[in-house]
Amino acid sequence: MKKRYFLIVFIILMFSISSVSAGIFTSLLGEDSPVDEENDFEIENVSFYVYAISPRSTAEDWSNMDSDQVTYNNNDTRDWMEGLEGYVVLPTNGDYLVMNETDALKLPVIEDKLADVSYNNITCKIVEAHSPGNGMIHYLLVEDVELQNTFTKNVFE
Repeated sequence: MKKRYFLIVFIILMFSISSVSAGIFTSLLGEDSPVDEENDFEIENVSFYVYAISPRSTAEDWSNMDSDQVTYNNNDTRDWMEGLEGYVVLPTNGDYLVMNETDALKLPVIEDKLADVSYNNITCKIVEAHSPGNGMIHYLLVEDVELQNTFTKNVFE
């Protein structure tokens, strides 16, 4: 029963955080957002909390997009993901960061307990943003990734 309750609370929490961070990202970019129009731009010294988990390959994300072309209907993003080699994906609470595998492997991976979630606080430069579909989270290509700190948070606190 506790595991089921935790899972429901966790899903609601992640959905809420995702919605808030998507709004913050959009407000940072303003109305002239380059997302879905022109993908190349730079925002320096951006701070993110990425989950302290092992990164997944861009090929894995690309295959998920390719298997559901109704939801992931942005062909440019699918083509972009397919062409990336040596890059991996790490989730934040709102977006997915795409970074060089060498940078990602420098970040600690922490095994979480049931009620704990571990994060790496990083700073980086966003150089591209891609949307896999209408109204969805973004894939942000980042460079100059630097670890600031790592922490673990209990989701019930």
